[in-house]
Amino acid sequence: MKNILKEANEEYLSLLSSFKSVEIATINKNGTPEVSYSPAIVDKEKNFYIYVSELSKHTENFLNSKKASVMLIEDNAIADSVFARKRITFDCESSEIERSNNDWGNLFDRFEEKFGSLMKQLKKMTDFHLIKLSPLNGRLVYGFGKAFDIKGENLDEVTHLKGFGNKGHKMEKSTDEDEKLSDDDIKRIINHMNEDHEDSIIDYLRYYGKLENCTSASIVKMDSLSMEIEYSNEVDHNKITQIKFDHEISSAHDAHMTMVKMAKTAKLN
Repeated sequence: MKNILKEANEEYLSLLSSFKSVEIATINKNGTPEVSYSPAIVDKEKNFYIYVSELSKHTENFLNSKKASVMLIEDNAIADSVFARKRITFDCESSEIERSNNDWGNLFDRFEEKFGSLMKQLKKMTDFHLIKLSPLNGRLVYGFGKAFDIKGENLDEVTHLKGFGNKGHKMEKSTDEDEKLSDDDIKRIINHMNEDHEDSIIDYLRYYGKLENCTSASIVKMDSLSMEIEYSNEVDHNKITQIKFDHEISSAHDAHMTMVKMAKTAKLN
């Protein structure tokens, strides 16, 4: 069985590398909590940066209270359970990066790289503020009974979370049947990949299937050992090929992590 802390760290890094926006909670001058979201980037020290207008209630809160909480959360469409969506929360201190700051231009280049041409228009709007959110500590949750504290100088230490009385959840031991990849899991994974990640499926074909210039692709069948993909390119139309996994998939979580890893490898090669 995989070391649970190693698995938790993999989940932590996966969420950090794949998010596009963060959920934000702040407190206004009357002590009322307010919540919203914003597109964001993160640096190597795990500081988050958002670019927000003065029309947003949060902007005044950031500049006045200097406190905020942010959350990165798994897409509901791919979550194993709506009650246990994978998520990271951080308690943060906020500060503004002034336009005159040498870092402002470099950070904004990263926004443009991540979010495209719209950022070039927003860049000219002087009522927008570049806010830095510096995490003090964090918490990772990626399933029932799987909750961890995130600590350390660079927030790179994942440790078991203890609840009231220094005790965590009490859970019955799972059986092999509980963890097995089900038909419903497979159906959900196929639908999600076909609807939202055709580009990754095409990368699978190019890298693992040695099939170049595919114009369309969809997964038509999947089991614990492989997936069958229907594709079209300049030569073939509506052909089917098989892509094998590098190990036997044991669960929905294993399938998710494996397919994310395959997509990243294919994209980089």
